[in-house]
Amino acid sequence: MTIERYKYPRTYHFPWSSPHSDDKLLKDLGVFNGMEIVVTEKLDGESTSFYRDYMHARSISSAHNFTRDWAKKLQSILSPDIPEGYIFSFENVGYVHSIEYDNLESFCYLLNIWDDKGFCLSYDEVCQWAEILDLAQPKEFYRGPYDEKILRNLVKELDLTKTEGYVMRNVQPFHREDFALNVGKFVREGHVQPNHETEEGEATEAEFWLKNTYPNRLANPTLVKPAFMAQVPKKKKII
Repeated sequence: MTIERYKYPRTYHFPWSSPHSDDKLLKDLGVFNGMEIVVTEKLDGESTSFYRDYMHARSISSAHNFTRDWAKKLQSILSPDIPEGYIFSFENVGYVHSIEYDNLESFCYLLNIWDDKGFCLSYDEVCQWAEILDLAQPKEFYRGPYDEKILRNLVKELDLTKTEGYVMRNVQPFHREDFALNVGKFVREGHVQPNHETEEGEATEAEFWLKNTYPNRLANPTLVKPAFMAQVPKKKKII
């Protein structure tokens, strides 16, 4: 059986966001009216997809490099728990992009889960999987009825020196083809993506980024999510 590989769908920007030149803007916010939504922190890392037998970053043919070591180990251990045909979408924040993190609870945060028919599971189902597998999820800022005023005001409450922005999604399931009708994001002004991947693959800027990046830091390496990825303190030698 051949398993289809999919890039994580492009997330369109809200009108009050600060997109790059090649990003897309949401044109009709009316599609969100009546939805129950959840708004979570947009982490500054690399989109990473886990399959039962494979892992890739934004580009399906992504070559491995040292910034993906932790994610690769996590995927290899989680693989028996990933149903055939499912995709677990993570944000890999192991290394510094534009924001330096020093209080992470994991280097991979679960964003969404896709079933074998192309549907994104409901937010509550994703949370259930995260709880069962002890996976970290982005911080939740708001859950409730869609309200443009609330989303605009939320920007004023964020410390944009420490967070890239936020992502909003419909809490109900939706198909991959309807992603832009169920998800939107706000990104801070001046945010840069030095290892941004193009449709053809990794941009040349990635090579420069790899030579200059350095690890983000966990809040407590012994209490990381999932627990089996925790660093075990070395025992002191008895002389």
